[in-house]
Amino acid sequence: MAGRLERLNKLERCPDHVQTVATASSAAATLKLIIPRAMIERYTPNANKMFAKRSGSIATRRMLVQEHFKEAATFWKHVYGATDVYGRIHQQRRAVVLSMVDSLRLKPGSPVLDIGCGAGSTSVALASRGLNVAAVDPVPEMVELTKQAAFEARAGSNLTASLGDVHNLAFSDSSFRLVLAIGVLPWLSTYADPLLEIARVLQPGGFLVVSVDNSWAIHRLLDPGTNFLLSPLKRTVGRMLRYLRLRRRKAGCPTSMASPRAFGHLLFRLEFEVERSVTFGYGPFSFLGRNLVSDSLGLKIHSKLQQLCERRIPIVRSMGAQHLVLARKR
Repeated sequence: MAGRLERLNKLERCPDHVQTVATASSAAATLKLIIPRAMIERYTPNANKMFAKRSGSIATRRMLVQEHFKEAATFWKHVYGATDVYGRIHQQRRAVVLSMVDSLRLKPGSPVLDIGCGAGSTSVALASRGLNVAAVDPVPEMVELTKQAAFEARAGSNLTASLGDVHNLAFSDSSFRLVLAIGVLPWLSTYADPLLEIARVLQPGGFLVVSVDNSWAIHRLLDPGTNFLLSPLKRTVGRMLRYLRLRRRKAGCPTSMASPRAFGHLLFRLEFEVERSVTFGYGPFSFLGRNLVSDSLGLKIHSKLQQLCERRIPIVRSMGAQHLVLARKR
């Protein structure tokens, strides 16, 4: 606990910010809040009160996220077979994740934890590689989908699926050689505490594969509804419209973003060493929540920009939708 508090005290001196987004039913109604990380850590005095004033209580946030995934369980089961830009980006993410894992050359039977396993696609792929996978998710429907996927792939002997929360993992210290948290952090209000919990269950010298949504993604910057640089203006206009009773505050499932640079700094402060990082995914492009291009044109734009990214073209390479990191625990 002392070491945990010491690392959080270091973060309080860090100027970086976590950008929290409360997403309503349409992008046009999106409300973005830029919150200093030091204000929302668990061990910061009155942190919960300050966070509650901005985007609801932590318990409410978790409830909204779980309800979202409960309702969207079928979607997440089929997204890896979808042919639109969103599906293509998630297929690419899974391919890169598996490539990162393969590069580690883990021994058969190595213990792996997949946090936020979703419908189980990645968990099953890892189990099929001979790894001993513990898959956890806070949504019962997702756990059942993972069990079903493991049964259908005949990978059940290497995979166990159960309910679990990244804030309080039901595993002993240093239990895993590899931990995955893919698509998990974007649904959290703060990253430091969950990452410290991940570090607790990770063996010394073990590996973490983790993703965040990129706040500098080009498709977000081009849409006024999702451009975080316009947040102060949107908050002011929103308050005026609500004061005039021309708009009601809409409750939605909150998400968060971070820049690749800020996230890299955070991992370093939490005693992780980044070994590889990839930014990818361009689109879908929209304006105030309305699609600007067809699926076919969107795929072409994504493909072209992704090629430029892979060639390490400046600016483009840092403006993908998601940022994926392979890090080692020091």
